[in-house]
This record gives sequence, C-alpha cells and structure tokens, in this order.
Amino acid sequence: MKMHPKRIFFVGLACLVSTLVLLSGCDSDDGPAETAGKKVDQSVEAAKESATEVGTKVKDAVDSSVTKVNETAKAAGEKLSQGVDSAKVAAQKTGEKVEGALEKTGEKVDETVNKVKGLFQSSEK
Repeated sequence: MKMHPKRIFFVGLACLVSTLVLLSGCDSDDGPAETAGKKVDQSVEAAKESATEVGTKVKDAVDSSVTKVNETAKAAGEKLSQGVDSAKVAAQKTGEKVEGALEKTGEKVDETVNKVKGLFQSSEK
C-alpha cells in the first residue's frame, strides 16, 4: 500500500502538533506528585543528618565510656599493686618474727636439754 504525499504531510503535521501540545503541558509549575517527591527528598536528607548526628553522639559516648573504664582499670591495678606490696612487707615482717621466735624456742629447748642432761649426770654420781 502506497501512501499519498499529502497524506504523509498531514500525518506528520498531526504528530508534530500532538508533540507540541504534550510538551507545552510540561511547564515549570510543580504538580502534587513533584511536591510530594521533593518533601520525601527533604525528609530523607533530614533523616540522614539526624542519623549522622546520633552516630556521632553514640561514638563520643562510647569513646568517653572506654576512657573511663581504662582510667578505672588503671586505678584498680595501681591499688592492687599497692596491696600486693603491703602484703609482701607484712609477710616479710611475719617471717622475721617467726624466725626470731624459732631461735628463742631453740635456745629454750637447748637450755632444757642441758638441764635434763645435768640432772641425769648428777644423779649418776
């Protein structure tokens, strides 16, 4: 089927006019969907900013907590070390007292043995 040149011209003209009419309907005024889309975009951006702020605050709080835990652990370690040192000194003093008591006890045992030996020797004579 062969189309007549006038017919082709009018079909082309109709397509051109239709295209122009459709394009003229797309003006710069935003419709409700465009407005809603912009509000969604703004809400998403605000949510991102809020999430970033919350993330920063959480990180700061965690960092602060870690610092406090480290400081507390260090202080506890120092006190524990002082306690161990005090226990060592007390144990050393106790050991020295026990040694002194053992020496005195040994001396008393020796004296008692000598007295008993003296008693046996005098009774044998």
